Amino acid sequence: MFRYFTSLNSKQVNILLIVFALGIAVLVAYYPAINAGYIWDDDFYVTQNTTLHSWQGLQDIWTKFGATPQYYPMVFSSFWIEYQLWELNPTGFHINNILLHLLNSLLLWRLLSILGIKGALLASAIFALHPVHVESVAWITERKNVLSGFFYLSSILIYLRYFIYSTSPYTKNIWFLYLSSLALFLFALLSKTVTCTLPATLLLILWWKGVKINKKILVSLLPYFLLALFMGIITIWMEHNVVGARGNEWQFSFIQRIIMAGWAIWFYIGKLIAPISLNFIYSQLAISDSIWQFYLPVSVLLLTLALWLCREKIGKGPLVCFLFFTGTLFPALGFIDFYPMRYSFVADHFQYLASIGPITLFAAIISGVTTDKLTLFNKKVLNQITKSIACILLVLFISLSWKQAHIYENTMTLWEDTIKKNPGAWIAHNNLGSEHTLLGNYDIAIFHYLQAIQLVPQNIAAYNNIGYVLNNIGMHGDAIYWLELAYDIDEEDFHANNNLGMAYMNLGDLTQANNYYYRALEIFPNSTDTLNNIGIVQLNLGNIDKAMQYFSEALKIDPDHVNANNNLRAINMK
Repeated sequence: MFRYFTSLNSKQVNILLIVFALGIAVLVAYYPAINAGYIWDDDFYVTQNTTLHSWQGLQDIWTKFGATPQYYPMVFSSFWIEYQLWELNPTGFHINNILLHLLNSLLLWRLLSILGIKGALLASAIFALHPVHVESVAWITERKNVLSGFFYLSSILIYLRYFIYSTSPYTKNIWFLYLSSLALFLFALLSKTVTCTLPATLLLILWWKGVKINKKILVSLLPYFLLALFMGIITIWMEHNVVGARGNEWQFSFIQRIIMAGWAIWFYIGKLIAPISLNFIYSQLAISDSIWQFYLPVSVLLLTLALWLCREKIGKGPLVCFLFFTGTLFPALGFIDFYPMRYSFVADHFQYLASIGPITLFAAIISGVTTDKLTLFNKKVLNQITKSIACILLVLFISLSWKQAHIYENTMTLWEDTIKKNPGAWIAHNNLGSEHTLLGNYDIAIFHYLQAIQLVPQNIAAYNNIGYVLNNIGMHGDAIYWLELAYDIDEEDFHANNNLGMAYMNLGDLTQANNYYYRALEIFPNSTDTLNNIGIVQLNLGNIDKAMQYFSEALKIDPDHVNANNNLRAINMK
């Protein structure tokens, strides 16, 4: 080992020291996340995701739409591997998220260095330590961001190498590079389709570097665009049909969506400049016909136009950074429906990759891109000042990220912090109520459910949850009242039908229970709990063969379903 290090030149040693220092800084910033647990939809992605348990599950991850909440098989395959290694210990999942984020920062450093951007290392360090990225790293579900980012940046690096080699008449066998880049882009799309903007990014980079965009380049990027389009269509379908991004909550006019996009762009820039009051769920923008809201998208267009007109004086860099930022954000700006629009149009994790643009521009400026024209200061003094500013900024970011990472310690902490910063977050009240329900704090749970209903009167989830609590404490008649309110809002709601079935079963009305359970099963055929409950109803009706059939169906989907196993075993023992 010692011989290896003594054989390195000074430049290589410096690189290793920088990598080591950046790794330590990332570890310190995200240390609280290492011992954190699971939060929110980590249950759908990991803890209750039965596809992680078997080889058949791994096959389903790749071949069955709807087997997982979103069709991101690279992400769920990574979870599958981790589950085989340490099952549901969250520490391993968190460590891998942190390592992937560190790798992304190093890949960014390499990419910006190849492109000849001053401040490449500073940009990489800011990206690694900026508190706005804590959500993407500390939240296990957002493996989507850090994994797709790894493939995204790797694909760009290899494509650029392919492009450079393709311009040389002496280079052979460059197709391996091209196919490797294309494969990595596919892996990025299979991790998160927000990376669909990669081919546009490549065109932007080439244009910025003075390359004439010719037919050869466009042909080479055509497969990238086709893959992006194909995977984008799949994701839109999944969001609409599986995740549930449909209904009145997504009914916005095109003008409203333009306003929404303009507001989101300035919001994200604001959080990058001043990462204070970061929240898991931000307040929803109240879109109106007020004239001031039109200034938001108009100002974005005016800034873009200004950067275009000034490109000869200040260079293409600022324009490229801004176009990259807005273009990479585009899938999350509201023109395409996605589920989180129910409660907020913005989230920190939406700008994970997009933030590279403004961060790179800032790092380039502070590293002295424009200092050649500054004659009022001694350059050595100015260099020391900028280095001091950079160091102070990075230390501040480490502190803020460390503090922000504590919020993801557990679900209770997360929702309490969210409500403290945003009392109008109805979904946070609803989910905090669910946490208190699990702890048996039913009065507190109902209080938060009622808060959620007060904020959003058509809050079907809160009505369902109140009915569930009342059912658990034996108030079945009252439970039916609240569950019927949920049912009246949406007769196609799985939980309303399933919980009504449970309430009527507890009251002894097996016919009504059966009707609601069957309806719930039509809506969600793979619900093992519903299959098990129908089996119980059939057993009480004396239909033993039918009961065994439903218990067996539940076990086919989840062989580890405890109640279905016990019920089937009890029948076989008679």
